[in-house]
Amino acid sequence: MAAKSTKAWWQSKTIWINAITAATATITVLAGQQIVTDHPAIAAGLVAALGGLNVALRIITSLPVEW
Repeated sequence: MAAKSTKAWWQSKTIWINAITAATATITVLAGQQIVTDHPAIAAGLVAALGGLNVALRIITSLPVEW
């Protein structure tokens, strides 16, 4: 059996991580940015970690997403 050449969008870990990131950012803005002001190092660390995670997911991605 031949390997599958694409995957459904909902199977993409990269899309899920980015959707969760966007939702978290939206909630942060709607709730007020006090948590970022109170904990700037944690906020910066999360941004850096998400960037690294996106790079890692992109490196290991082998199938394109089918919409």
